[in-house]
Amino acid sequence: MDSFSPLKFQKDAVEQLQETFVKLWKTDKRQIPLVFKSPTGSGKTYMLAHFVHGLNHLPNWDQDKAFIWITFSDDIAMQSKDKFSHYFENSLENDLLTVNDIDNGKLCKNDILFLNWQKIVAKNAETRLLRRPSDEKMLKESGIYFEDFIDATRAEKREIILVIDEAHTHVTMKAQEMIDYIDPKIILHLTATQKD
Repeated sequence: MDSFSPLKFQKDAVEQLQETFVKLWKTDKRQIPLVFKSPTGSGKTYMLAHFVHGLNHLPNWDQDKAFIWITFSDDIAMQSKDKFSHYFENSLENDLLTVNDIDNGKLCKNDILFLNWQKIVAKNAETRLLRRPSDEKMLKESGIYFEDFIDATRAEKREIILVIDEAHTHVTMKAQEMIDYIDPKIILHLTATQKD
């Protein structure tokens, strides 16, 4: 595990988040919002890394799940991934994926895909490189689109947990269309300032 242990407030927050998450998981609903609000500098990514790690070790709860962790820049996506790697070194059971891993075809159990949201919801088609174009003439000759990746994951009956970093600033109508396509079981909103 990591070389330092969480502060009491961080440990309490992770335990409360796990308890709430498992209760929500047991319902029949989909796209269940779960807000994790914590001030800037409190260690949100650190706490979420412990939350994800803890889900792998809950007694009587071994669900077939994978995570998509979305941010709003490539740099922040890579920072989040690097923090997970640092916190757990070689002890994290989850594979940490980037946009380059979409060509693997699907999310496997416990995978975490770190993704810049703009790559799939941007208005500009040149920025939205991962999406399947509506015009069949524009389809690439080889490779996998994000929709294919999601479809293959769902075909495995694997649930997706969507983690939206800085959720208070970037969930737009276009983003909601993609959320509906992903259809995650739970949407974990990370924020320092949640909108009312």
